[in-house]
Amino acid sequence: MKKYLLAFRNLKMMLVSKNKLLFIVFFSIALSVFGMLFYSGYFLYSFYEAGAGGRIEIKLTDPADRARVAGLVEILEKDGLPLEKLYLTEDGSDGITVMGGYNREWDDHMLCGRNHTLTEDAPSVIMAEYLVDFVEDGETPVGMRTEKDGAEFTVSGIVPYTDVECYVLPVRYYAGHYDTDRVTAWYKNNLSPAEGRNLREALQREGGIETLALANSRNPFLSSEFVSEFVQVLLIFSVMVINAFCLAYYWITGFKKKFKIYAVCGARKKDIVKIAVLQTSMLMMGGTMLGNVFFVICKLAVRPFGLVYQGSYFPYGIVSLVVLAVMLLFSDLLAKKITGTDMIYHTLE
Repeated sequence: MKKYLLAFRNLKMMLVSKNKLLFIVFFSIALSVFGMLFYSGYFLYSFYEAGAGGRIEIKLTDPADRARVAGLVEILEKDGLPLEKLYLTEDGSDGITVMGGYNREWDDHMLCGRNHTLTEDAPSVIMAEYLVDFVEDGETPVGMRTEKDGAEFTVSGIVPYTDVECYVLPVRYYAGHYDTDRVTAWYKNNLSPAEGRNLREALQREGGIETLALANSRNPFLSSEFVSEFVQVLLIFSVMVINAFCLAYYWITGFKKKFKIYAVCGARKKDIVKIAVLQTSMLMMGGTMLGNVFFVICKLAVRPFGLVYQGSYFPYGIVSLVVLAVMLLFSDLLAKKITGTDMIYHTLE
């Protein structure tokens, strides 16, 4: 307990006597963590985009043939393949304002409400958070009625981001009430040659198809652009590690005299090392938390632009823990180095 108090008092002393220095070190840690999280998010976004599974895109000859659209959708849904996303759209002169959509990933990321199901056939709508502008502070939009293009819908769910900027209706409801000239489906895994052939034949038997394109994703590391991004992230991480080392070195050496006083007063080497690591961990954890706050704000601000991975925060938590562990490792090594000499003071004969 005394070691924790000494570590806390050292930080308190720095806050009083060298507050500018403490602020610079603390803010530098936060910026380092923010930079690492941002570039990690950029890399994760590129990785998941490049590593998506099979995709099939259908251009229809008659957008108004709703029965045929429903038949194509049924084939895509019931072919036994794990469907990740299914989008129905009509490219109008004013852009897409309403579409039919199912995205399995939204199951895990709804801010409130629920996701559409593939079998749902009701006038409900899912919206991105930044499209919600009809509620007062503190109200939930779920269950409210909203109007779009002369039609009224019930809001069933809100997601923090989407890859489409429009109202998303259930696929079956959209197919039965709107014209469709494009159907796009994404599958969890790449389609085997047999799966791709069977799916293509089943869709072509349904008819009404102008063009049909089926593509599988490549290994992202086979792309020179992706490898370049990966190397950039590694270089940035290396810079962050060097920065962490410099911060830890500057921070630990600032307490060198105090550690020697502890040694003269009878403190054991392992006690001094523990105090050094404790006070460093307090500073580093605070800076890491602030860096995460900066990144969350930035992540929310850039979500409509597709710059960073917007899924689970778990990967970012892992990155933060890795950065924190690296900083604490440096602190431990430097503290042992500084307290490694037995010559605490010189005497004159």
